[in-house]
Order: sequence, then C-alpha cells, then structure tokens
Amino acid sequence: MDNLNYNPILLTQALVKCASITPKDEGALDIVQNHLSHLGFKCTRLPFSDKNSYDVDNLFATIGSDGKHIAFAGHTDVVPPGNEGSWKYPPFSATIEKDKLYGRGTEDMKSNIACFISATEQFLKKHGKNFVGKISYIITGDEEGEAINGTPKIMEWTKENNIKIDHCIVGEPTSNMQIGDKIKIGRRGSINFFLTVKGIQGHTANGHRAENPIHYLTELISNILKTPLDEGSEFFLPTSIQIPTIDVGNPASNVIPEYAKASINIRFNDQHTAESLIEWLEEKINSIFSNKKNVSCKFSHEINGRSF
Repeated sequence: MDNLNYNPILLTQALVKCASITPKDEGALDIVQNHLSHLGFKCTRLPFSDKNSYDVDNLFATIGSDGKHIAFAGHTDVVPPGNEGSWKYPPFSATIEKDKLYGRGTEDMKSNIACFISATEQFLKKHGKNFVGKISYIITGDEEGEAINGTPKIMEWTKENNIKIDHCIVGEPTSNMQIGDKIKIGRRGSINFFLTVKGIQGHTANGHRAENPIHYLTELISNILKTPLDEGSEFFLPTSIQIPTIDVGNPASNVIPEYAKASINIRFNDQHTAESLIEWLEEKINSIFSNKKNVSCKFSHEINGRSF
C-alpha cells in the first residue's frame, strides 16, 4: 500500500513508468490493485492461459452491493515504443515538460485508468462506501496484442459468476480538443488481413523468366487504397485502411523474391461488417489475379472487433 496517490497526473506517471508492453505487466496491475484495495474494493486477479496465446494477468475489482452496476473498463498494456531514439524523452520516463506528459500509454490508456481511480476516490469521499449501487473495474493486460486471454475471458468469468453490469465506460481516447468533449456510444470494428503473393523467383538480369510478386502486391495495395470505403456516418468517422507491414524477406538486391507479404488493418464503421469486408477484399484480389498463371494471392484474416 506504499506510495498511494490519487492525483491523476501522479498516478498516470506511476503507471507509465511500468514498461508493460503486451503481454508484460511490469507492476502496472499491482499499482491499480493497491489503490483500489485501499479504497475498499474487493480485488480478484484473473490470470488466464490459452494454448493459442501467451499467458495474461487481469484484474476485476468491485465495491458496493444493491442497485445499478457501473463498470470502468481498460487496459494497462501498451504497444512497443518503436525507435526509442526518435522519442523526445525515454518512452517510460513519464517526463513532464510545459504541461505535457511524455510516455507510452499517456493517452492509450493509462491516463484514463488514473482518471477512473481518481474520480472513484472523490466519489467515495463524498458518498462513503455504503452508497446505493456497485462500481467495478475490468482491467486487462492484453488489449494491444492478441486479446485472447484478456477481456473476452473476463466476460466469460463474470457470466459464470452471475455478475451483471448495467453500464460500462471504456477509457479509450476519444477527445478532440480537450478531455471530456466527446463521449462515444459505440465502437468501430477492426479486422486484420494478411496477404501473401506468390510469384516465381529469379535473377533481376533475367526478369522475363521470373514473376515478381512485389509488383503485383503493390498494384493490389494501390487498388485497395485508391478509393475510400465510405465518407463516414452519423456516429462514425470514415473507415480507415492502413498498411502496417510489407515484407519480402529478401536481402539481395539482384534477386526477384518468390513471396511478398503485407498486412492490412481496417477500422470500419457501422456501414460495414467483417464479412462484407472479406468479400470486398476477395473482389480486389480477383480483379488482379484471376487471369494470372504464374502468380497468385492468398490471405487470412483476424477479426478483432465488430462495429456497433
């Protein structure tokens, strides 16, 4: 229970200093649990394992009894910092300069968890622990990664234990100009596509005897990005198509590779479904590869969330 401080800035700094890159925790859940335990929450750690994924530690904490049940949901894991040399300050230093807090997780979403905890502490100071209703925290260490042993497993656990939640606030960053100026009432869907184009390997001096898969992959990507999927809807921004990776695994500048791979992430609004986007990609692929003899394209997909 040492070093407890419910100031949201100081609490954000404490969480950011935990280098909790998925699926590592590095003490982040302990900080959350210690603060909530001190407030009187019953805290349950939920470590989950799965043969198809890494092990993940999670936290479910609750206080109160009868009445409406509101939950705060969030994650303590963060994405990798990338090239640390490009950071103004080290990514896990939580440095403050000119009213800005620098560090991985300051926005997504350790600051949100800090605000949850700070607001809860103020609420309990005002109303006491015997308020009418129940407050819970659903905190996972597996949101930025495969997300197999995180929130889905926690939800299964709550169902098995007959825990019913009336309302849930998720602390993902949504603000435009200042904190709290925008609250979303739904979410975009997310789907990943993993493309593999197979050609014929050869020497660059004899390109006529080979079939360069990179040329076809870049043509496909250009075709995919050429026309926006939509212009947005009443509640959502336009669907976003991003190309996170392109990989040919070829160290030689005079060799035409046999394979070229790429991944696509689409964050889609309520005008689409995962299934409609799978059909859309199939049409894009067929328009380029259907009549080709020496080159082909296959893909797999991963549905991370559905729009609602």
